Amino acid sequence: QQNSFNGSATFTIGADMANGESVTISWSATNGTETKTGSAVFTKVETKSNEWHIFFDNTANWGSVYCYIYGGEADKIAGNWPGTQLSLNGDYYEYVMSTEKDLSTCNIIFNKGLNNEQTVDIGPINSDKYYELSAMSNGKYTVKDITASTGISTVHTASENPGNTGIYTLNGQLIRTVLPSESYAETMRKLPLGIYIVNGKKIANIRQ
Repeated sequence: QQNSFNGSATFTIGADMANGESVTISWSATNGTETKTGSAVFTKVETKSNEWHIFFDNTANWGSVYCYIYGGEADKIAGNWPGTQLSLNGDYYEYVMSTEKDLSTCNIIFNKGLNNEQTVDIGPINSDKYYELSAMSNGKYTVKDITASTGISTVHTASENPGNTGIYTLNGQLIRTVLPSESYAETMRKLPLGIYIVNGKKIANIRQ
């Protein structure tokens, strides 16, 4: 593919490339009297995270919620069955999956504890996820992936300061205004983990 332009231009590559695939970009520039050429090789490298956050909407009002994880680098990271009991973080129960190695995929099962109701096996997953209980199937709950519909942006590291930004609780209470001279990232790291409203959007503050 060849593109021509005057002045400056920005283009993106790699969307349709496999991890590890390389492409050579060749260029030439001229001012009308002199022409220069060059090339560069770009290799697509997908970065992985060693920390994922799994959120669960307890629509069945279970008295306790556990998360069992198996497979991949995170195999049994939440312990043997029934796993780790989750704590409520805002509107969702949350489990923070953290390893020393980069995570690739794993599978999870939500349940009420030993010899109690549980979901079907969920996965493989490879990123932060939000789930809610759905219909029963063969004695187990199915789940619905609501990650896209929550409207919640997951903030691992906030690097930009929008300036004069109000941070609100889900109840609409203003808890902090970030001034242009302040660090938005530092402010978020000092707040308790949870879900906030920033610029009209839900933000999950999941790492201090």
